[in-house]
Amino acid sequence: MAEDILLKGFGVGMPQNTDLPFFAYGFFKSNELAYHSIEKYVDKEKTESITVKGFLYEKDGIPVFSRKHIADKSYYPVQGDLIFFAGREDAKKAYNVIKEIEPGNLYHWGTINIYNNQEAIVANILYASYGVLNNEDNSLKGSIMLKRSVDKVEGHIDPADNDKGTAWHGYCDALFTKGMEYLRERYFDDPAFDELRGPFIHSNQAYYTLFSLQMAYIFLWTIIERHNSIKYGLNLKSSSQRSQMAQDTLFKEAVDEIGDDFSFNYTGIFASDSGRSRTFTEDWEKKLETYYQIRCNVVHRGKGGHDATDYPKLKGAFFDMFAIMQYMLKKELKKNFDGKEYTEGDILYGIERLKAISRFRRERKTFFGEEE
Repeated sequence: MAEDILLKGFGVGMPQNTDLPFFAYGFFKSNELAYHSIEKYVDKEKTESITVKGFLYEKDGIPVFSRKHIADKSYYPVQGDLIFFAGREDAKKAYNVIKEIEPGNLYHWGTINIYNNQEAIVANILYASYGVLNNEDNSLKGSIMLKRSVDKVEGHIDPADNDKGTAWHGYCDALFTKGMEYLRERYFDDPAFDELRGPFIHSNQAYYTLFSLQMAYIFLWTIIERHNSIKYGLNLKSSSQRSQMAQDTLFKEAVDEIGDDFSFNYTGIFASDSGRSRTFTEDWEKKLETYYQIRCNVVHRGKGGHDATDYPKLKGAFFDMFAIMQYMLKKELKKNFDGKEYTEGDILYGIERLKAISRFRRERKTFFGEEE
């Protein structure tokens, strides 16, 4: 059968034929992180969920499809969306977006024959780049294969998929779900981090708390940068990803929900290597850079408690970015790691906690120990 043949890809850039529909198996599926970037070009009535034959790998959170084993007949059914575009110009615009987001060193364009109700449909697909395949067995270097068997589930697979085949889901990414749960339980909800209210006291417990919060903030930014790479473009520089994040509709919704209840309340910070000041303004693209600068200060030099504002700055930045990120991820993924749908209370939890802290601060007339 034609679908059992691996077709040679057409290289980085636009697919050879932009009039063809697009088979999405990863974060361009209709319920995944990057779909928003092509949604306005999609013919939603014609787009449908289907299954093809092949191998689905996961490499550092990124799904990659291959059919190099197909001659061995050891393939697995792989779920995805067959996406049709509203017109020829819409298709070109959509493929241009996809081209900008997907890295050429990981993928190449090819086509796949899909049989749907006895009808053969040719679609564009992103295959694993030849350079990332092992010469011995054609598996993907540095990855795990996602597959479903009768008694075992491996990788980012929702148990609710049952016998439908292998499917990659963003909500099964442990950093986005379990990682955020860990940060919430261990830091965001932990009353121990409310204990340092006055001037920094040079005790073991105070130092341990400060060090722990630095570790939490670095891990939070690991999650943020993983999210931004997938949603805004693996090819973009991190600064461009943050710029797009600041313009994201969900980011703006979270900011509006928080209103005047942000925990971070400082006019500016300084880069640890040059002493350059980054001013905290109402421009959220610049505000986000302030939070990122704190992340850089922690990574490159660390905070030792010598500056009395180290702890309140770090805690305020962590609480604010956690609440924003939790809101965005739960809105985007819609389900937790176990496939349970988030409630409105789940989505707003972090923001409501910020508001509660803000009310407490106003009632006590303090800002994490500082007189207003």
